[in-house]
Amino acid sequence: MRSDTSQGRRTQKLTIVAVLLDSRGSFVAGKRSELELNFTEATFAQLAKTGYTAAMTLQAQPGTYSVRALAQDALEGKLAAAGGTVQVN
Repeated sequence: MRSDTSQGRRTQKLTIVAVLLDSRGSFVAGKRSELELNFTEATFAQLAKTGYTAAMTLQAQPGTYSVRALAQDALEGKLAAAGGTVQVN
């Protein structure tokens, strides 16, 4: 991921959208979040090797759902998507 460098720090803005869908594919819950990343060069170098995790909480009744997430970076507009199944107890 490309980032801007200013005053010795790497900055980037990510927009993340996540949705829960029921077994029929109907929308149950969703959320949009923006992350403002601002890393020192040392932290950026470490995270470039290991990666990092972002978490988002969605509220839903107990059940099994499909989850879909999409992330877009603000500098280049690149997209990444992921999906899976979650069990809410």
